[in-house]
Amino acid sequence: MIKDDGCVFVADFSWVVQPCDDWFFGMYTKSVVPNTPPKEWETFHFFFDKDPESPYEIFNIPSHVMYQAAL
Repeated sequence: MIKDDGCVFVADFSWVVQPCDDWFFGMYTKSVVPNTPPKEWETFHFFFDKDPESPYEIFNIPSHVMYQAAL
């Protein structure tokens, strides 16, 4: 996803609950629909401490697909 300031974030990972309580490793996730985890290939929001006001849309790529792609 490209942000207005030109920042690009590319990631390939599956949904995992990472609450914002303590900025675990400087990042957290949030579902697009509150209290509803994304289904496979749906998006979720990813935040990191260097750009905390910008939700990055990340696709929930199934882990078995990523594993097969690496083979």
